[in-house]
Amino acid sequence: TNGLDPLGIGALRELIRSLPQQGVTVILSSHVLSEVQQLADRVGIIANGTLSFEGPLPAGKDLESLFLDVLGRCRREG
Repeated sequence: TNGLDPLGIGALRELIRSLPQQGVTVILSSHVLSEVQQLADRVGIIANGTLSFEGPLPAGKDLESLFLDVLGRCRREG
């Protein structure tokens, strides 16, 4: 969505949301966590080259908080 105007962003979000209903799996890679949170029903977080989290966003948690928690845990373990 980077560089798109608000109408273009809305159209792209609508397209991405429509694809699973057509049987299409969408893999979205982005560092814009707020955008990912709006579109994804499952997320994967890669830290230090390892898939450190995969699944639905936990209830009551935003993606940025989850990302920071996972990254912090990886750094402590790592």
